[in-house]
Amino acid sequence: ATTEIYTLSLHDALPIWSGLSFRCASNCQHKVSTRLKLLIKKECTGISCKLLTTYRWSLYVSLDNGSNQSWSKVHHLEDLALTSLDGPNLAIGGELNKAANKSALLNSKTYKITLIAWLDEENYEVDDFVFHTNSPPSKQDKDAGCFVDPKQGEAVVTEFSISCFNWTDTDRPLSYQFSYQTKFGLVVFHSGWRPNLTTDLPPGNEANNHSLIVLFEVFDSLGDSSEEKVIVQVWLKAVSLWENDF
Repeated sequence: ATTEIYTLSLHDALPIWSGLSFRCASNCQHKVSTRLKLLIKKECTGISCKLLTTYRWSLYVSLDNGSNQSWSKVHHLEDLALTSLDGPNLAIGGELNKAANKSALLNSKTYKITLIAWLDEENYEVDDFVFHTNSPPSKQDKDAGCFVDPKQGEAVVTEFSISCFNWTDTDRPLSYQFSYQTKFGLVVFHSGWRPNLTTDLPPGNEANNHSLIVLFEVFDSLGDSSEEKVIVQVWLKAVSLWENDF
């Protein structure tokens, strides 16, 4: 990720100077995806690096108070992290609960990771890593969304118009994936830049009023997405005994 690296601060005179910094190893685009794991690794140059044996990671979120930026510490970081807070690397989990759309980090926020590395009880180094989180595509207005027309029809026979429109994001271009749920699993029937198409659909669940769930995913150029679901009724065309005789 594109980051702002704060100037290294040395507390007390170290016996042998070392340079402490960070390297992003995973989820490293110019904005961090909140759905993916973020992995930050400690890097150090200098003979004294081998003496750095004790570490402590902290996470802060910007309060964004105009020109005077201030930070609020994120408590319970141990619940968000996938690694120990006293090790040389830090991994922060992506999605904590996909069904509830809950992630370890919030969308459209500025965060600061701080690492303190001790040589001994009196000598230590501190470095900071600032990054920004992405947000998925959003609707431009109340009429935006994803739609299926008509809402009812016959399998294979009816031509359904399927479309998404008036979605926006700063990280363009947008792309779209359309799929439907069957008893055998999810079937993707469209993926690409085009936001609409006309197609037939398979029959829905007969036990549930012939319902078929159509899933829409709208992606930005960084891979984050917003989802919508539309339920349509699709039934098999009735075939009479007379038609079977010919």
